[in-house]
Amino acid sequence: MRKTPPLQSSSILTNDPIEREKSLITVTNVQMLTTIEDKINSITAAVERLEVLQTQQTSKFEKLTTKIVEGTQQSFTTIQAKPKPFPRKKTLLPTYLPPIKAIECPTFKLCREFVLSLKWPKSLFATQHDRCYCSICYLSNQPDVLIAGSANYVVPREWAAFGLSVDPTLADCHDIWRTWIVTYHGTSTLATESILKQRQFLIPGDTLIDGTRLAVRPGHIPGMEYVYTSPSIQYASLDMYSVRYNFRASSGQQYQAKIVLQCRQKPGTFKIQRETIGQGTRRICKFISNEQIEYLTNYRSSVVPYRLLVFLRPMGVLPDLIRRTD
Repeated sequence: MRKTPPLQSSSILTNDPIEREKSLITVTNVQMLTTIEDKINSITAAVERLEVLQTQQTSKFEKLTTKIVEGTQQSFTTIQAKPKPFPRKKTLLPTYLPPIKAIECPTFKLCREFVLSLKWPKSLFATQHDRCYCSICYLSNQPDVLIAGSANYVVPREWAAFGLSVDPTLADCHDIWRTWIVTYHGTSTLATESILKQRQFLIPGDTLIDGTRLAVRPGHIPGMEYVYTSPSIQYASLDMYSVRYNFRASSGQQYQAKIVLQCRQKPGTFKIQRETIGQGTRRICKFISNEQIEYLTNYRSSVVPYRLLVFLRPMGVLPDLIRRTD
């Protein structure tokens, strides 16, 4: 730091007014310069201190970063050297297909026209769960069999599926979407409407909504009062289970329609038996054997319908088809 030379007091004490004035100006200028220099020196010292602090902080940060990197590398090396065993779980295919924003394929629209012709209350349906399994919406390279409730679930190819309202309390309490299996129940439109409105399946002898009693279907033994289901859509849609109907579309085309209820069924509440339609060794479904194709239960609440499946075939494709009514 530069030192200002001391002032000569004799200059200030002179009797000459001009010299006295010069001396006072000089003293004032020197004092101002001294003050400015002191401030500059203070600022310089402060900057130097800040630089020292910055250097110290940078050093600390670099040390911390080095420790983190070294620790990460060590952990990664440990994981590579001694991998922890992971519990192996059985990979299950998804029970549901991803939701479709709007199903506008010709097959689904035609089947929807048939459902609307039934004039059932809208409250019976849950359209957010609609699906279409036609060859356009469900491709040939997609699986034919999925897993639901730890059991095989045969995909209903070529059928249109209309979501049904399911009691959320029932579904939550029994965890039906995760633990119950998928089965099919072929029936008539009248019986289906009764099942959906009464919120339970019907057993032969029960009264339908039109006042008639549900009779034992042809081919079944009288007195066997059970709810019959099947893990196979092919079996459940056979004529002795699923009734055929004539349907004229808005285009004027005649179709023959069938309906089947897609259900969730509680495991352990039903008996399994072979087919009861006299097929013998002729295989009905390539995914389910004839010996395990029919389920029967007298636990009504153990079967919950969650989709209405509809299949339409142009009239004339099956010439032996006859009109059936409820």
